[in-house]
Amino acid sequence: MLADFMLKEVYGPLASVGDWTSQHSGEVPPSFEPRGYFFRDRTAQVPSSLGDELTRLEQASRFPFVKQWAFEWEHVKTVTDAPLSGFPYHFLDASMTRSGVSAQIDQRQGDIYRSAYLRTLDCAVDLWRMPLDVAYAAACKCLPLNRGLVDIERVDRPHWLGGLPDACAADGAPLENIVRKIVKAGSTSDTLVPVHLKTPLSLSISEFSSLTVSCTLLTEDYVPLQDTDIAALDGAAWKLPMGALFSGQARQLEPEDHFRPAAQGKCIPLCVDVFPFPFGYWFGDLFHLGLSLPASYAFPHPISYRCANGIILTELDRQPVGRWTTWNDHWTNLYPKGGNTRCGALTEMRQADILAAADRFGLKVGWTADVKVWPAKKAMEISSCRARASTFSMTVMLCAEWPPVPRLCASSREKNRSL
Repeated sequence: MLADFMLKEVYGPLASVGDWTSQHSGEVPPSFEPRGYFFRDRTAQVPSSLGDELTRLEQASRFPFVKQWAFEWEHVKTVTDAPLSGFPYHFLDASMTRSGVSAQIDQRQGDIYRSAYLRTLDCAVDLWRMPLDVAYAAACKCLPLNRGLVDIERVDRPHWLGGLPDACAADGAPLENIVRKIVKAGSTSDTLVPVHLKTPLSLSISEFSSLTVSCTLLTEDYVPLQDTDIAALDGAAWKLPMGALFSGQARQLEPEDHFRPAAQGKCIPLCVDVFPFPFGYWFGDLFHLGLSLPASYAFPHPISYRCANGIILTELDRQPVGRWTTWNDHWTNLYPKGGNTRCGALTEMRQADILAAADRFGLKVGWTADVKVWPAKKAMEISSCRARASTFSMTVMLCAEWPPVPRLCASSREKNRSL
């Protein structure tokens, strides 16, 4: 089914791989009872969204989708003689797991679960009269690649970052002043300037660490809620307009839904973490990092996203108004709880659009910054996260030097907290 869908995506509606509807094991017998491994280890091998989708279909149709999945899994496992994947000790030490470290790993049983999932949909089309468009939509949850995102290329870490991110990790470091230097260092162009940055710190600081800097629109009296990740972005699901191609008009978001929780004042980021559907599960590291793209509410007219020349472009009237680039920094497949693998990303927008958005909202241009470090306690173990955060606004003007030497408009705050 999935191959049939992909061929139609690439070559048009007449392309086909032939009759695939009989590629299943028959309807599950009433007496069949799934073995314990199937349910116990399911979410360790594949995303919970697969089980959620079949549960939803079962509730809507009253057909035994989940039990059929287990039946197909048992059949495929037996035919392929696939071993029952256990703890991936070759890639992840047990003590690191106890410290909250996980790994992005696709084991053999992941293929078995996905194959059984697709065979369940084949059965539903063949025997339960499931509409083909509904089956295709469900099958796309097993799509390995997204057209467009497959062309994303890693760039070099921006040279202007230098050692500035590492300086944020020092005890008592003036986080606000360092962030100002980072913003100024990345704003040497008259066109695109940074609006969101997420980057790991150097290995000399910690294998697991990150700095996030995000441009926001805020009031001068803005005070974030305590114990919140002040630089995190909201997620925004995006049903792709053209099948499985990452291209087309962005979803129109309501700004009222994206103001950050605040103890006082208002704050709204200029970017959101876009999650496209279909997404392609081979891009797990990118989605874990976040496709942080300019939000549609930051512009007065509809915008679109597309991949070109290895990056993601944001366009307005077919003219580039933003770009997103990503890089690896001594990458491994390990990541801590609340963090991501060692890759970074930079989102940029036009200066004029930032100032125009601030004017429309009647808010100041500001910045939120958050640095997280998971120090190593000893070999193969890490401590709980240490985090520091800062929020400030600055008066800016459209000129050759962006931003100018800023005048602080609101008091800054810094804090240390144990997560």
